[in-house]
Amino acid sequence: VARSRLTVTTDLDGNIRAMQKGIGGGFSLQEVEECIEKSIRFGRQLRSLLWENPEMVIERAGKEE
Repeated sequence: VARSRLTVTTDLDGNIRAMQKGIGGGFSLQEVEECIEKSIRFGRQLRSLLWENPEMVIERAGKEE
């Protein structure tokens, strides 16, 4: 069960484009910094996968229809 949630969205250059806190509770500065670092790292990994496998996006879009 989560105490709280922090969503961080970054762009291609690793700049923060959106940040949203949900659920009760709070975060320390260190926890926020860790979330930002993870968002940058996972964003790069995800973009790399999608650029290497664009058919993944097309297949997923076709299933939603």
